[in-house]
Amino acid sequence: MSYNILGAGYRPNITLFSFDSTSAKIHKVSDSKAPENASWLEPGKEGVIYSTSEIPDGEVYSLKLQGEELEITGKRSTKGEEPAHGTLCHDVIDWMTESVSYYKGVC
Repeated sequence: MSYNILGAGYRPNITLFSFDSTSAKIHKVSDSKAPENASWLEPGKEGVIYSTSEIPDGEVYSLKLQGEELEITGKRSTKGEEPAHGTLCHDVIDWMTESVSYYKGVC
């Protein structure tokens, strides 16, 4: 059985890896352009992936895997500075420089 793994961080790309559980081998499949300082990836419904952009103005992006490439499909402001974490299925208290925000989970 094969599994896809996404790797991100403070770098220009999000990397797609494939892990084969039968052979216990992992290999790099592709690099796709990442949001700036993509510090968190969160799976959503219908194949959508969400990413926080830990930058001074704070943004969250939606992404979708199209074949072997990850495509940015949208972005919104978080209305706060440098969001480090995001989640859809749990209530979140997000701390940012000089502010705290509360978001109700949607799952």
